[in-house]
Formats: sequence, C-alpha cells, structure tokens
Amino acid sequence: SWDEMAHYDLPAELEYVLGHTGKEKLFYIGHSMGSTTFFVMNSLNQTWAQRVELATFLAPVAYVDHMASPIAYIAPFAFAVDWVAENLGFGEFGLSDWLSNLLASLFCDNSWLEGICENVVFLLTGYDEKQMNDTMLPTIVQHLPAGTSTFTVLHYAQEVNQKDFVGFDWGSEEMNMAHHGQPKPPKYHLEDVNTQIALYWGDNDWLAQAEDLMKIVMKCQDVIYENYQVPWEGWNHLDFMYAIDVDKYINIPLIDMLNNFGK
Repeated sequence: SWDEMAHYDLPAELEYVLGHTGKEKLFYIGHSMGSTTFFVMNSLNQTWAQRVELATFLAPVAYVDHMASPIAYIAPFAFAVDWVAENLGFGEFGLSDWLSNLLASLFCDNSWLEGICENVVFLLTGYDEKQMNDTMLPTIVQHLPAGTSTFTVLHYAQEVNQKDFVGFDWGSEEMNMAHHGQPKPPKYHLEDVNTQIALYWGDNDWLAQAEDLMKIVMKCQDVIYENYQVPWEGWNHLDFMYAIDVDKYINIPLIDMLNNFGK
C-alpha cells in the first residue's frame, strides 16, 4: 500500500537525490499518490521541511470522502480478501473482465474515444475530451496502466469507507500489529505537515474532488505557498500529464513559480 511507499520508498528516493547531487535541499513535485505519500512522510517526520524547499502537488489526494471515481464502488468490498483476489488481482492491480465491462457501461458515453473505455486508468480517473490529443492516444494507452499494487487502490477504497486519512487496514489486529505496531491503522494528521506546499488542481478530477481538497487547505493552511486551480473547465486527473494545453496551464505556471520561489 502507499503506507510502505511513504515509510520507505519516498524517503529513500529523496535521500538518494540529495546524496547524489550534493545539495542540501530540493524541490519536490508529486502527482496524485505522489502527494499522498509526501503528506504521510512529512506528517510523521517533520525534519523533511529542512530538506524540501517546496513540495508541489498536482491533483493532490489525501481525503477521498467525495471521490467520484468508480473506486468508490469498490469500497464496500475493500476488506473482502477473496473478492479482491478474484476481481482486482492479488499482487498487481487489474480489473476482472466483468467488472471492467460493468464500469464501462456505467461511466462511458458516446463522446469517449474508442479505446478509452477499454482502459482501466481512464475508467477510474475520467476523461477530458477537449484536452485529449487523439493522435497521441495509442501511445498513451500502451503506457497505461503501468502497473501498481492492488493494495494501493484498496487503500483509497478503504478511506472512502472510513472518511479519514488513515493507514491501510490489513483486516485483523494481528496483521495491523505486524505492519503498524498497533491493532488499528494509524491516523495521519495533515496539521503536522510543515513543508511549504503548492496545490495544483482541476474542477473535474474524479479522484481529487474540490470538497476533499478544501480539507487539505484547511488543515495545511499555515504552509500553503500557492493554491492554483487550473483555469480550464473540465480539467481532470490525467490532464496534468497528457492534456493538449499542459504547457499553458501547468508546466509554464509551475516553472515560473519555482523560478520566483524565495524572491
């Protein structure tokens, strides 16, 4: 799950970059789960504020109470291990054919390009027709999905049920003790995040809904350097990577912000 990413992977990656470059500080940019893991890491270890100048989050995700993604439909089964293994894969995430077809029938419409509805990533994150470069679509779908653990998806689904920012529930006190050192998953407190952060978000993000983003804003208000809503109606979760106008709405404003940081 992203518990392990926050505890082990992300700190190791940042330590490597700092050690390899010889720099004392760095700028961090994370998309989606890249924001989730940083929130957890920094809330547990506030010394990262001394080594990260600014953490920029594209489509930031912590709370998911209002998630519009079909992941919310998986939430009722998030603790049913047998169902998960049969329909989501045990190890690497992947929807079963019947579940994929069901979600496609619920969420796709005639405006979606051919191939979109057959791709699990688009099914779970949504689709912005006006910002999709259809000539680039064959390349995109060859790279998505790139592979992830089933537990990372289940972790968000569990949060839909729990309506809080918490660690992964392994299903028993014994398993939680083995992973967390306590019988119940820990709560993560965004009030403990002390690195300066910048939030970049869109109004049509199925995973990072505005209502949930406002929770981040309220709990991190003392460390928010910039709160930037993309000025495009319909901007969604994948537009941060693949939109036709990603330079105009994301790359150029972001680079300008970094160049002017601290001035």
